[in-house]
Amino acid sequence: MQKISLIILLSILTIGLFAQNQIRLKAGFLSSYTYVAEYQQPGQGFLLDSVELDKRVFSPLASLDIDIDLGKNLYMVSGFGYSRRGLEEIENTDIFGVTRSKSARQNYLGLHIQLKYYYRFKDSKIGLFLASGPKIDFAIGPANYAEYSLAPGNEYFHAFGSFNVVEFLWYTNLGVSYQLGPGELFFDINMLNGLSRVLRNSHIVAKSLSVGAAIGYSVYL
Repeated sequence: MQKISLIILLSILTIGLFAQNQIRLKAGFLSSYTYVAEYQQPGQGFLLDSVELDKRVFSPLASLDIDIDLGKNLYMVSGFGYSRRGLEEIENTDIFGVTRSKSARQNYLGLHIQLKYYYRFKDSKIGLFLASGPKIDFAIGPANYAEYSLAPGNEYFHAFGSFNVVEFLWYTNLGVSYQLGPGELFFDINMLNGLSRVLRNSHIVAKSLSVGAAIGYSVYL
């Protein structure tokens, strides 16, 4: 399923390169929150009883998109972008009262496909748009500190710091644009709703939700 999704995303992105109507580059910030729940492992207690989790991570957001004109104010958007999610801190206090903490932030590079509706007010330089569609993110870069921690309490750090290589999300943008020079200046609000589990531990259910804002510029081609 993951391979099929990747092939579809790459195919549409490639088609966009030859049928592109507009190219957009944007940068901004993202605030991500990871929802965590745990099933009890046979013969063991809950790991969540022994840790404190800082579940919010702030990160830069960057994206390069290609808009393909479908007519009637509709566009197919394909592109790729960078973001960071995970856990800001995992804190464990042992039986001697010693507290240790590790961060578990994961970098992602992903591909997305969206259907976009764009409306420009008559005789105006101002436009509004709404885009929504699936996104697939791939974990990149070195392992985080929690995953490879050698300190006491590693079982707790590792459980909450080992991320899946692939995450599926639903990506939505709402924004406003202003015609400026050869293209458009735009501002949008971004939401990434995680659809798949982000941790490899089969007893821990963790999904992400991210909200952010970005500013960018688009050029007609």
